[in-house]
Amino acid sequence: MFFFSIFGFLRLFREITHWHVWRPNRGILGRFFRLGWPKGLEFLLTNAIFSVFALLAGWIGVRAVAANTITLQTALLVSYTLPLAVADVVTVRVGAALARESHREKWRALNGGMMALAIVLLPPVVLFGVFPEWVVALFVDPEMPESQALLSLASPLILLLAVFVIVDGLRLVGGQALNGLSDMRAPTLIAALAYWGIALPLGAWLGFAMDLGVLGFWIGLTLGIAVAAGCYLARFRRLARAIKIAV
Repeated sequence: MFFFSIFGFLRLFREITHWHVWRPNRGILGRFFRLGWPKGLEFLLTNAIFSVFALLAGWIGVRAVAANTITLQTALLVSYTLPLAVADVVTVRVGAALARESHREKWRALNGGMMALAIVLLPPVVLFGVFPEWVVALFVDPEMPESQALLSLASPLILLLAVFVIVDGLRLVGGQALNGLSDMRAPTLIAALAYWGIALPLGAWLGFAMDLGVLGFWIGLTLGIAVAAGCYLARFRRLARAIKIAV
């Protein structure tokens, strides 16, 4: 449909064809590719680790899969709404500050994003930390006898989720701030090491060897994402200072 629309537009407005507005610019397309493929790989690495832990939960049992699904859906509902929006704004503001060669505005964008993140995460963190059973009750009927085992299994996961959404929010803001500096490859490498070198082996060890089950998986995920968030923020500080010196 897109190509037919372009073809029809050019046929109807032939007088603009001499402007060469549709001629590909290899330099710009190459830059898009160089910036885009690391970001796509980072997205793949991030989402794949959750899928792997979901498969590992299947080895434990049906209740483990259900508890993991409840926790994952709740985490996605929180992380991919307001925190992601805040992180996207940070990307734009950091990129604009970079274009203006303003070191102060880069830090102002990051600090403002942190403050906005704290505001939007306060309600879910309080809810998860104080009333985890209420969150689980949104997915299952607590009055049913067969739901009691799932409530006892999923409630600690929701309690842990109060910490998870904080570190994941920091990861989002820190990673997007680096993207605003056109730094794409380092965040991808950090994600690979943090998720697949720390979160996966640690979560599997806690879940199976230490017999913590799905809770162990999410502890590993939380620690791995915390490492990624810390590395993102440390790299932003290093790059921001380097750019200031270069300018």
